[in-house]
Amino acid sequence: MKENKRLVYLDILNIFACISVIFMHCNWEAHYFSNNNSWYISMFVETICYFAVPAFLMITGANLLEYRKKYDDKTYFKKRFSKVVIPYFIWSIIFYIIYNKGFNLGVFIDKFLNCNIESVYCFFPLIIWIYLLIPILATLIENNKEKYLYYFGLLIFISTSCISYIFTLLNKSTPNIFLFFNGNINYLLYIILGYYLSKKEISKKKRIILYILAILCLLFRYFHTTYFSLQTNTLNENSWGYLSVLSVITTSSIFIFLKNKKYNISEKNMKIITKISGCSFGVYLIHILVRSKITTMLHLEPANFMYKLLFPIIVYLISLLIIYILKKIPILKKIVP
Repeated sequence: MKENKRLVYLDILNIFACISVIFMHCNWEAHYFSNNNSWYISMFVETICYFAVPAFLMITGANLLEYRKKYDDKTYFKKRFSKVVIPYFIWSIIFYIIYNKGFNLGVFIDKFLNCNIESVYCFFPLIIWIYLLIPILATLIENNKEKYLYYFGLLIFISTSCISYIFTLLNKSTPNIFLFFNGNINYLLYIILGYYLSKKEISKKKRIILYILAILCLLFRYFHTTYFSLQTNTLNENSWGYLSVLSVITTSSIFIFLKNKKYNISEKNMKIITKISGCSFGVYLIHILVRSKITTMLHLEPANFMYKLLFPIIVYLISLLIIYILKKIPILKKIVP
C-alpha cells in the first residue's frame, strides 16, 4: 500500500509538471519585459509554473537512485538509452526537417551538438549527463553511505542555491571561492533532494512552515522581477534560476504536499493516472509542435488572455491524445516511450 501511494504522488507530480511546462511555453512573453497586462499575466504564470523542471529531476531521483533493487547497471543504461536518447535524437531530426524544410547532415550534427534545433530540448543533454552520474550516487546508497550523498547535496545547496544566489540578487559576481560547484553538476541537488524527500517523513508543523516559505518565495520572485524590471524598463532576472533557494523551497514544498496528501483512488483510476503520467515524456517532446501548428492554423494571438490561461490545457490534451495513439502503434511507440 505504501508503494502505491508513492507511485500516485509521483505520477500526479509528473502530470502537473508536464502541464506547467506547457503553460510556461505558452506564456513566453514573460521573458520579454513590456509594461502591460499581457506581460504581468505571463510573469504570474511563469512564477507559479517554474517548479516544473526541478520537479522532473526530483521525480528522477526518487525513482532511479535505488534502481539496483530492480535491475543491474547494464539494464539501467539500456533503458535510459532506449527511453530518452533515441527519442530525443529522432525528434531532433523531425524538428530539424520541419524547421529547415530539408536535411543537411553537417548542419544537423552541429545544431544537435549545440542544442540549437529546438530550444526546449536543451533539457535533454542535462538529463542524459545526470543519468550517467546516477550509478555513482546509487553506489553510495547501495553501500549505506547516504550521509555522503546528503553531504554532497548540502554543499551544492549552500554554495549555489544560497551564497551564489545572494550575490546574483545583489547584482554582483559570485567570488571564485564559492564557485567550486559550477555548471550542470549542480542539478544533482534535485536528484538527491527527490530521493531524500521520498524517504523522509516530515512533521506537519515543519510542512506548514515550508508551505508558508514557498508562498513567500513565489511572492518575492514575482514582485522582485516586476519592480526592478519596471525601474529599468528591461527584464530583471536576478531572482530567477532553477537552482535558486526560492526554486528549491517551492519545488520541495509541492513535492512534500503531494506526498503527504491522502489519496482515495480506485484501482481503475490509478491505472488511468499511471497511463497519463506515462505519456508525459512524449507530450514534452511534441507539445511545441502542437502549439505552433494550432496557433498558426487558427491565427491565435499569444497576447490574448485566453491564449495564456486556456490554450495550454488544449495543447496538453491534444498532445496527450496524439502520444496515447502513437503508443498503440508498434514501431512508433519506440519514439514516445
